[in-house]
Amino acid sequence: MRSSRLPMKDDMFSDEYYSKEHIGIEDNKKILRKLSPYEPKTMIDLGIGAGFYRDLYKDFIFCGIEVVDTQIERCRLNGVQVIKHDMEQKFPIDSNQFESVLMVDTMEHIYNTLGVAEEVYRILSPGGFALIQIPNIASISSRIRTLFGRRPSEIDFMRRTNGCNIGQDHISAFSVEDLRFLLTKAGFEDVKIYGYNNGRFTKYLNPLTLKGILPSLSSSIIAVAIKHSAKNNKA
Repeated sequence: MRSSRLPMKDDMFSDEYYSKEHIGIEDNKKILRKLSPYEPKTMIDLGIGAGFYRDLYKDFIFCGIEVVDTQIERCRLNGVQVIKHDMEQKFPIDSNQFESVLMVDTMEHIYNTLGVAEEVYRILSPGGFALIQIPNIASISSRIRTLFGRRPSEIDFMRRTNGCNIGQDHISAFSVEDLRFLLTKAGFEDVKIYGYNNGRFTKYLNPLTLKGILPSLSSSIIAVAIKHSAKNNKA
Protein backbone atom coordinates (compact mmCIF):
# COMPACT_ATOMS: atom_id res chain seq x y z
CA MET A 1 0.00 0.00 0.00
CA ARG A 2 1.23 3.47 -0.76
CA SER A 3 2.59 5.74 1.92
CA SER A 4 0.19 8.45 2.98
CA ARG A 5 2.67 11.17 2.10
CA LEU A 6 5.33 11.74 -0.48
CA PRO A 7 8.91 11.89 0.86
CA MET A 8 9.61 15.03 2.86
CA LYS A 9 12.88 16.52 4.00
CA ASP A 10 13.35 17.62 7.60
CA ASP A 11 14.27 21.16 6.51
CA MET A 12 10.76 21.56 5.11
CA PHE A 13 9.71 21.96 8.75
CA SER A 14 12.18 24.60 9.87
CA ASP A 15 11.79 27.07 12.72
CA GLU A 16 10.59 29.60 10.15
CA TYR A 17 7.88 27.20 9.02
CA TYR A 18 6.62 26.72 12.55
CA SER A 19 6.63 30.42 13.35
CA LYS A 20 4.62 31.10 10.20
CA GLU A 21 2.26 28.24 10.90
CA HIS A 22 1.37 29.79 14.25
CA ILE A 23 -0.23 32.65 12.37
CA GLY A 24 -3.94 31.94 12.32
CA ILE A 25 -3.81 28.90 14.59
CA GLU A 26 -5.47 30.65 17.53
CA ASP A 27 -8.29 31.92 15.32
CA ASN A 28 -8.74 28.42 13.95
CA LYS A 29 -8.99 27.00 17.47
CA LYS A 30 -11.83 29.40 18.25
CA ILE A 31 -13.69 28.25 15.16
CA LEU A 32 -13.21 24.56 15.98
CA ARG A 33 -14.38 25.09 19.56
CA LYS A 34 -17.46 26.90 18.33
CA LEU A 35 -18.34 24.10 15.92
CA SER A 36 -17.72 21.28 18.40
CA PRO A 37 -20.96 19.60 19.59
CA TYR A 38 -19.48 19.42 23.10
CA GLU A 39 -16.11 19.45 24.89
CA PRO A 40 -14.76 15.90 24.70
CA LYS A 41 -12.72 14.18 27.38
CA THR A 42 -10.48 12.43 24.84
CA MET A 43 -9.23 13.48 21.40
CA ILE A 44 -6.75 12.10 18.89
CA ASP A 45 -5.28 14.44 16.27
CA LEU A 46 -4.48 12.66 12.99
CA GLY A 47 -1.54 14.42 11.35
CA ILE A 48 -0.81 16.14 14.63
CA GLY A 49 2.27 18.06 13.51
CA ALA A 50 3.83 19.88 16.46
CA GLY A 51 0.71 19.48 18.60
CA PHE A 52 -0.67 22.98 18.04
CA TYR A 53 -4.15 21.90 19.11
CA ARG A 54 -3.13 20.40 22.45
CA ASP A 55 -5.00 23.20 24.26
CA LEU A 56 -8.11 23.14 22.08
CA TYR A 57 -10.25 22.29 25.10
CA LYS A 58 -9.78 22.31 28.86
CA ASP A 59 -9.12 19.17 30.91
CA PHE A 60 -9.02 16.61 28.12
CA ILE A 61 -6.66 13.81 27.09
CA PHE A 62 -4.93 14.67 23.82
CA CYS A 63 -2.64 12.55 21.65
CA GLY A 64 -1.92 12.09 17.97
CA ILE A 65 -0.59 10.19 14.99
CA GLU A 66 2.18 11.52 12.76
CA VAL A 67 4.60 10.10 10.18
CA VAL A 68 7.17 12.91 9.75
CA ASP A 69 10.09 12.57 12.20
CA THR A 70 10.66 16.31 12.60
CA GLN A 71 7.01 16.83 13.45
CA ILE A 72 7.10 13.96 15.95
CA GLU A 73 10.16 15.41 17.70
CA ARG A 74 8.57 18.83 18.07
CA CYS A 75 5.33 17.28 19.27
CA ARG A 76 7.14 15.34 21.98
CA LEU A 77 9.07 18.46 23.02
CA ASN A 78 5.65 20.02 23.59
CA GLY A 79 4.78 17.17 25.94
CA VAL A 80 2.24 15.52 23.64
CA GLN A 81 2.00 11.76 23.24
CA VAL A 82 2.35 10.80 19.58
CA ILE A 83 2.35 7.53 17.67
CA LYS A 84 4.51 7.22 14.56
CA HIS A 85 2.29 5.57 11.99
CA ASP A 86 1.41 5.69 8.31
CA MET A 87 -2.29 6.55 8.31
CA GLU A 88 -2.90 4.60 5.11
CA GLN A 89 -2.48 1.50 7.27
CA LYS A 90 -5.02 0.37 9.86
CA PHE A 91 -4.61 2.49 12.98
CA PRO A 92 -2.95 0.72 15.94
CA ILE A 93 -5.94 1.70 18.08
CA ASP A 94 -8.88 -0.33 19.36
CA SER A 95 -12.41 0.50 18.22
CA ASN A 96 -14.57 2.99 20.15
CA GLN A 97 -11.60 4.55 21.96
CA PHE A 98 -12.00 8.32 21.50
CA GLU A 99 -14.79 10.82 21.98
CA SER A 100 -13.37 12.98 19.22
CA VAL A 101 -11.02 12.89 16.25
CA LEU A 102 -9.33 15.96 14.79
CA MET A 103 -7.91 16.27 11.27
CA VAL A 104 -6.74 19.73 10.23
CA ASP A 105 -5.25 19.98 6.74
CA THR A 106 -4.46 16.26 6.69
CA MET A 107 -6.96 14.45 4.46
CA GLU A 108 -5.64 16.18 1.33
CA HIS A 109 -2.31 14.38 1.91
CA ILE A 110 -3.96 10.93 1.80
CA TYR A 111 -4.33 8.55 -1.15
CA ASN A 112 -6.81 6.11 0.43
CA THR A 113 -9.19 8.71 1.82
CA LEU A 114 -12.11 6.30 2.26
CA GLY A 115 -9.96 3.86 4.21
CA VAL A 116 -8.84 6.64 6.55
CA ALA A 117 -12.40 7.93 6.97
CA GLU A 118 -13.54 4.40 7.88
CA GLU A 119 -10.76 4.17 10.46
CA VAL A 120 -11.83 7.52 11.93
CA TYR A 121 -15.34 6.14 12.30
CA ARG A 122 -14.07 2.90 13.86
CA ILE A 123 -11.98 4.47 16.62
CA LEU A 124 -14.71 6.94 17.63
CA SER A 125 -16.94 5.91 20.50
CA PRO A 126 -20.72 6.03 19.90
CA GLY A 127 -21.82 9.62 20.31
CA GLY A 128 -18.35 10.86 19.42
CA PHE A 129 -17.55 13.35 16.70
CA ALA A 130 -14.88 14.10 14.11
CA LEU A 131 -13.72 17.57 13.11
CA ILE A 132 -12.21 17.39 9.63
CA GLN A 133 -10.88 20.58 8.07
CA ILE A 134 -9.53 20.62 4.52
CA PRO A 135 -8.92 23.07 1.65
CA ASN A 136 -11.93 23.52 -0.62
CA ILE A 137 -11.14 22.91 -4.29
CA ALA A 138 -14.33 24.75 -5.30
CA SER A 139 -13.56 27.94 -3.38
CA ILE A 140 -13.96 31.37 -4.94
CA SER A 141 -10.19 31.72 -5.35
CA SER A 142 -9.88 28.31 -7.01
CA ARG A 143 -12.68 29.13 -9.43
CA ILE A 144 -10.91 32.34 -10.40
CA ARG A 145 -7.55 30.59 -10.81
CA THR A 146 -9.14 27.96 -13.05
CA LEU A 147 -10.89 30.64 -15.10
CA PHE A 148 -7.47 32.12 -15.93
CA GLY A 149 -5.94 28.75 -16.74
CA ARG A 150 -4.12 28.26 -13.43
CA ARG A 151 -4.17 25.15 -11.29
CA PRO A 152 -6.20 25.39 -8.07
CA SER A 153 -3.76 25.73 -5.17
CA GLU A 154 -5.56 22.92 -3.32
CA ILE A 155 -3.80 20.47 -5.65
CA ASP A 156 -0.14 21.37 -5.61
CA PHE A 157 3.07 19.44 -5.14
CA MET A 158 5.27 22.42 -4.28
CA ARG A 159 4.32 26.00 -3.52
CA ARG A 160 5.21 28.91 -1.30
CA THR A 161 3.12 29.23 1.83
CA ASN A 162 3.48 32.28 4.09
CA GLY A 163 6.91 32.93 2.60
CA CYS A 164 8.22 29.43 3.27
CA ASN A 165 9.13 26.91 0.60
CA ILE A 166 7.57 23.66 1.78
CA GLY A 167 6.35 20.45 0.18
CA GLN A 168 2.58 20.53 0.18
CA ASP A 169 1.95 17.18 -1.56
CA HIS A 170 -1.77 17.84 -1.82
CA ILE A 171 -2.74 14.65 -3.63
CA SER A 172 -6.49 14.55 -2.90
CA ALA A 173 -9.02 17.32 -3.31
CA PHE A 174 -12.54 17.85 -2.04
CA SER A 175 -15.55 20.03 -2.56
CA VAL A 176 -18.32 20.24 0.04
CA GLU A 177 -20.27 17.41 -1.58
CA ASP A 178 -17.15 15.26 -2.00
CA LEU A 179 -16.43 15.49 1.72
CA ARG A 180 -20.03 14.81 2.69
CA PHE A 181 -20.15 11.75 0.42
CA LEU A 182 -16.85 10.41 1.79
CA LEU A 183 -17.92 10.64 5.42
CA THR A 184 -21.38 9.23 4.77
CA LYS A 185 -19.88 6.28 2.90
CA ALA A 186 -17.51 5.71 5.84
CA GLY A 187 -20.53 5.22 8.11
CA PHE A 188 -21.29 8.61 9.63
CA GLU A 189 -25.01 9.22 10.00
CA ASP A 190 -24.87 12.93 10.80
CA VAL A 191 -22.55 15.18 8.76
CA LYS A 192 -22.68 18.98 8.80
CA ILE A 193 -20.27 21.11 6.79
CA TYR A 194 -19.23 24.70 7.41
CA GLY A 195 -16.95 27.13 5.63
CA TYR A 196 -14.09 29.22 7.02
CA ASN A 197 -12.16 32.01 5.31
CA ASN A 198 -9.12 33.94 6.48
CA GLY A 199 -8.46 35.90 3.29
CA ARG A 200 -8.42 39.69 3.19
CA PHE A 201 -11.79 39.86 1.45
CA THR A 202 -13.29 36.38 1.78
CA LYS A 203 -13.24 36.60 5.60
CA TYR A 204 -16.38 38.73 5.31
CA LEU A 205 -18.22 35.58 4.22
CA ASN A 206 -17.64 33.92 7.61
CA PRO A 207 -20.88 35.13 9.26
CA LEU A 208 -22.70 33.07 6.61
CA THR A 209 -20.38 30.15 5.97
CA LEU A 210 -19.82 29.37 9.67
CA LYS A 211 -23.58 28.89 9.91
CA GLY A 212 -23.45 26.37 7.09
CA ILE A 213 -24.68 28.85 4.46
CA LEU A 214 -22.76 28.67 1.16
CA PRO A 215 -19.72 26.83 2.58
CA SER A 216 -18.88 25.84 -1.00
CA LEU A 217 -17.46 29.34 -1.54
CA SER A 218 -14.99 29.13 1.34
CA SER A 219 -11.26 28.54 1.16
CA SER A 220 -11.51 25.94 3.92
CA ILE A 221 -14.33 23.55 4.74
CA ILE A 222 -14.93 21.92 8.12
CA ALA A 223 -17.00 18.78 8.56
CA VAL A 224 -18.57 17.94 11.91
CA ALA A 225 -19.40 14.24 11.66
CA ILE A 226 -21.14 12.43 14.51
CA LYS A 227 -21.10 8.69 15.10
CA HIS A 228 -24.46 7.78 16.60
CA SER A 229 -23.91 4.02 16.85
CA ALA A 230 -21.32 1.27 16.57
CA LYS A 231 -23.30 -0.77 14.04
CA ASN A 232 -20.83 -0.26 11.21
CA ASN A 233 -17.66 -0.87 13.22
CA LYS A 234 -15.12 -3.22 11.76
CA ALA A 235 -12.99 -5.40 13.99
